[in-house]
Parts: sequence; C-alpha cells; structure tokens
Amino acid sequence: MSDQVQPENPIEPDAPHVSIELVCDPDTNVLSAVVSDAETPLAVDLSYLRDLVASHGYEDFFFENDALQTLLDQIKGGGRGTYAIGERRDAKVTIVIADDAMRAVAHTEPAYGGTPLSIELVHEALKNAGVDQSRWDKEALQELITKESVVDHEIATGRLPENGINSRFVSLVEGVVRRAPTEDERGNVDQYDIFDFVVVEPGTLLMRREPATPGVDGADVRGNVLPATPGTDADFAKDMHGVTPHETDGNLLIAATNGHPIVLANGVRLDDVLKLSSADMRTGHVDFDGSIIISGDVSAGVSLVATGDVTIKGTVEDAAIQAGADIIIAGGVIHADPLDDDQTQSMRLEAGGNIQAKFASGAYLHAKGDVIVKEYIGFCRTEAGQAVLVGQSGGKGRVYGGSCHGHNGVFVNRLGINSSASTLIIAGLTASPDEDQTELNDALASLEAQSKKVQYLLENLRCNLASTPEPGEQAASGEDEPVAPPDEETCRRLNHTMEVIQGQQAELRQSLVDLLAQTGACTNASIYAAKSVRAGVSMRINGVQRHFDNRDAGGTFKVRDGAVVRVE
Repeated sequence: MSDQVQPENPIEPDAPHVSIELVCDPDTNVLSAVVSDAETPLAVDLSYLRDLVASHGYEDFFFENDALQTLLDQIKGGGRGTYAIGERRDAKVTIVIADDAMRAVAHTEPAYGGTPLSIELVHEALKNAGVDQSRWDKEALQELITKESVVDHEIATGRLPENGINSRFVSLVEGVVRRAPTEDERGNVDQYDIFDFVVVEPGTLLMRREPATPGVDGADVRGNVLPATPGTDADFAKDMHGVTPHETDGNLLIAATNGHPIVLANGVRLDDVLKLSSADMRTGHVDFDGSIIISGDVSAGVSLVATGDVTIKGTVEDAAIQAGADIIIAGGVIHADPLDDDQTQSMRLEAGGNIQAKFASGAYLHAKGDVIVKEYIGFCRTEAGQAVLVGQSGGKGRVYGGSCHGHNGVFVNRLGINSSASTLIIAGLTASPDEDQTELNDALASLEAQSKKVQYLLENLRCNLASTPEPGEQAASGEDEPVAPPDEETCRRLNHTMEVIQGQQAELRQSLVDLLAQTGACTNASIYAAKSVRAGVSMRINGVQRHFDNRDAGGTFKVRDGAVVRVE
C-alpha cells in the first residue's frame, strides 16, 4: 500500500532533494518508508515525518521509540532505499493454565493498527487452549477487554470436589435444661432452681438422622471431573429402648413410652423416671430401675440406687447415692466432719457417668466419668475415671483436705487451705507403673512355681495309681462299702488346686494387660492449679510424688525426668 500525499512544509535552502513514499506490506504488515531522489528539495524533520505517517493513517501502528529519528538520520546522511519503520499488529491473547489445571490466566497485548481486542478474540483463545466453557468467568472476561494490556488476569477457575457428609444425628430433645435462677414475688432468688428435667410422652420427636450426602464432583478448567468422596451412612444405635422409628419417616425416632430421654451419639433411649419431692424418712431407701428426679433435698441416712441418672435439685446430707449414669446435684453434698472409714458407707456417691455438684464436704465421690464441682471439694475422698474439674465454670474452685484422684488429671483454681490440712492430689496411676508391673510379674512367677510343684505331684500320683486297689474293691478291714484309694482322692484335690492356680494366673495376666492400657492412657496426666498451691499439698502423678512445704504460684504440673515439675 502506498500514497503520494505529502504534508505541507516550508522548504529550507539546504533541504535534501528526496521524495518519501510509505508502503505497508499486506503479507508481513511491516510499514516501510521508500526514500528516493527528487528534483525538488524537501524540508524533512521529525514533525514532517510524524505528519506524513498521520496523513496516511498509520499513526496507530507500532513504532519503536526512535524509528522516525533513525529514518531522519538516514535521509540527512544521503541514504536512499527502503527502511522499515513500523508494524501493524493485531491484539494478542495468551492463555496460561496452572500445573494443577485449577486456574487459567490471560495475558493480553493491545492492537497497533490491527484487529482490536474483543470478547470474540478472547473466546477463541480460551477454546484453543482447551479451557472448558463452563469454567469461564464471564465478568472477568468483560473486565479483560476493557484494559489495554494485562498480565495474569484470572479468567477461569476449577472447582474442588465437595466430599459428602457422613450421617449425622440431630437431637430434637434435651434431657436436662439449665436456666438462670428466677426471682420470686418477695425478691428472693433460689440458687438451686436452675434445672428443668424433661419427661417425654409417646409420640414425641426425639432424634432426626440426616442421611449421608454423595458430595459434589469438582472439575478443573479443562473440564476434567474431580470425583467427590461420598459420605458414610450410619444406622441408629441398637441398644435403645422406649423409642421407635416414625411410621412414615425412617430417619425419625419418636418416643414409644413415657420416659426421661438419654441422648446417645447415634440414638436416644428413654429411661423410666421416678419423681419425688424429697428423699427422707417418708420414702425410705429407694432402689429404682431407671432415673430418679428429686425436686427437694436428700436427708441423712437415705440410700438412692438408680440404673439411670439421679438428679437432685436440693442438697444431699450424709446419704448414699449410686447411679448407673450421672449424678447431678444442684445444691451440694454436706457432711460436717472430715471423711473417715466409718463414714464411707453413709456419705458415698458413685456414678457410672459424671458427678456434678455445687460443693462437696466430707464425702466419698467416685465417678467413672468426670467429677465436676463449682465451689469446693473439702475433706473428701474423690476418684474420677476421667478428670476432676473444680471451678471450671465459675466459682471458687478449691480442693483441700482428703484425697482427690483424676485418672486423666485434676484441674482446679486453688489447691489446699492451710498447712495443717493435708491434701493429696493424684493424677494418672496411683503408683509407678514399673512397680505395679514388677509386683504382678513376681506374683505370676510365684504361681508358676506352685503350678510346677502341683504338676510334679500329680504326675507321680498318677504313676502310683496303677498299683493301688481298683475302686469298688473291699477294704482290708473287711467293710462292706468300697473305699476310694487314698492317692486318687489326693489327686482330685491337687487337680482342684491346679484349677485355682490357673484361674489366678489368668486374672494376673489380664491385670498386666489392663495396667499397660492404663499406663498408655495416663501418660499425659497432669495437675493444674490456676491460681495457687498452699503448703501441705502433696501431688502424685503416675506414682511420682512431690510435697509442698511453702505456697506456690500454681500452674500445670507433669512428670519430667522422674520428678513432678511445673511445665507452664
């Protein structure tokens, strides 16, 4: 392409005698200036060349920064010929896909006199790169074409798979509802009135099972499917009673009878509930297959036994309570004097689950789960299969006097009260596991020696039996009734002794297995006193003991290098 239109320019006396023709090659899109001799002079400078380019419509072409200056220098130096000075360029789109194919970005270069950037051009580049159209970000594409040039403009993203959710069990009922104390008409606040205990009727919705979900497959930017892992389905528990599936919805459990709901991880059971206003001389001892709810106090001398929960809104004074599940006492456990051996039967709380109370004084507390007390445990013998938690939900949180043992740990605010009140705090095993294991092994060795002796006697007696009279033969005295040979009777007794020894050996071997399991479970047992440890306190962790003669700031105590030390 060429054009002879020349811009107007005053002729200087020393102007070169040249003509300049601009030519754009349609195949290469290169713009060239053809410089040739002419009869008339031409006043050539940068302004003239710029005007020449503009007058021919090439001002939008791509020019290197010094392209026209270089041309001018050639002309003034007498150069003649064809000189490349610019280029027509189309807009350019480059698509880059990440190594994991979860992201695609665009790099763009603007047009210089050529085809401009357009949404159609971007779409074509995406298709050529293999980016699946469903992964295109349409808003990002529109934003892209509004910019002159960009680098790393995200225009497509993959979708990670959403794994399925396992079956979930949602409780639709609460067994115990805690609420704030209420004020009566006289302005008095009953601090014990903080629980509502639920009893349901037949037909009550108890639990909903949400079935597992299959998940949602993902996809990378190329459209490759990223499969999701489906959730796992689970059934309701098998050990439920008092409940039944809903007649039209198998994912719902409803109450089949009246009862107190015990919410399990994957089900609900209904325990029969005995409700009493108090437990005293009028009720006598109570032994109930189910749960017990007492809205008042438990008086001294009363014994309560329940296979489920025992819930008491008042206080317990010198009573014995045994529960297959939790013991919950809104008030406290009271005994005026420190616990001694004579009082263990009359002031005794034993729970298959947790024991929870406001305070406890002079009692024996034994829970397979946690012992949870708000204010204090004073002069008690406390044993928790899991942990002892005092003051963790507010309250003074002090333990003093007696002994307090949590297999997983003891966590309090303050330990001890004064140096005259001896306080023993135990976490983990009561004795060194090595000592216990040695004792059990020694006992096994002793039984093994006894077993060998009995076995030796049995073998010899059995060898001698061949020479003894047959059963039923007349005795030498001439008595009418047959008499068993003495060696045979001795053999029977020795066989019985061997059975006893073997039974004892089996029990000791099981004790060794249990000891190893307990040792592993109690490895990280600790004692935590958030605020202080008073003089007179002794700590024992997995058999390692430390006594405090002076007040200590408290903290977390564990066994390190054979000693009980503060670790934080």
